[in-house]
Amino acid sequence: MTKVFYMDFTDEQRVKSTIFYMTVSFIIYLGVYKILRKKVNVSPEYEIRLLTFFHGLFCSICALHYVMLPALGYYEVKSIPFRLILSNSFGYFLLDLLWCFKHGETGAMKFHHIVTVTGLIYFSFKLTQHYYILFALGITEVTNPLLQIRWYLKFHEMRDSLAFKIIESVFIIAFFYIRVFVCTYYTYLSWTEPKYNFTGDDLFFITLGLLVGYSLSYQMFGYIMYQVKKSKNSEKVEKYE
Repeated sequence: MTKVFYMDFTDEQRVKSTIFYMTVSFIIYLGVYKILRKKVNVSPEYEIRLLTFFHGLFCSICALHYVMLPALGYYEVKSIPFRLILSNSFGYFLLDLLWCFKHGETGAMKFHHIVTVTGLIYFSFKLTQHYYILFALGITEVTNPLLQIRWYLKFHEMRDSLAFKIIESVFIIAFFYIRVFVCTYYTYLSWTEPKYNFTGDDLFFITLGLLVGYSLSYQMFGYIMYQVKKSKNSEKVEKYE
């Protein structure tokens, strides 16, 4: 069987090299995580978030360089190392998925990673639509470095600093704007514009990714409401002291 759900396994050499890239990527991320656990040795979450920061920054830079700036006419790119970029993300998300199960992350985050890993496997063995997937990786990961910086500032007891407030505000606004409005818009285009030539499988993963984004947004909204309620309760306590 050379084709499964639009995934093409005809080129045996390409299939082997793709599996090799994905395996090496996972091994590298796992190895770096182990090194960070020994050298930094603060907590498992502290070290995994360093990798998350790097991955988000890497995806954003790749999407900016290979997709967004060329699309705006700044320059042209002759080729894009899709397999290396997708394999890099596969290695990270597989490690983070295993980390989520080991350290008891939320169901929404586990589901997000399962969908992402499955989607990366699917598109890594598909010979088309890589351009759009790289764009999707870029816009969804661009807020991740902000999220990690916010967490580290909070961890180091800088929650009351101006830097924390600015980064948190920018992150929340950007996260909701991208996950709810931008992703919804491009999902709508994926379904309605024939020029993109997405298959039924493509649309399944795109729509599922959108729903996962909604789930994370709902989780984020719950966090915001909790912080607002907490802030109001603190003001009441201060008032009667």
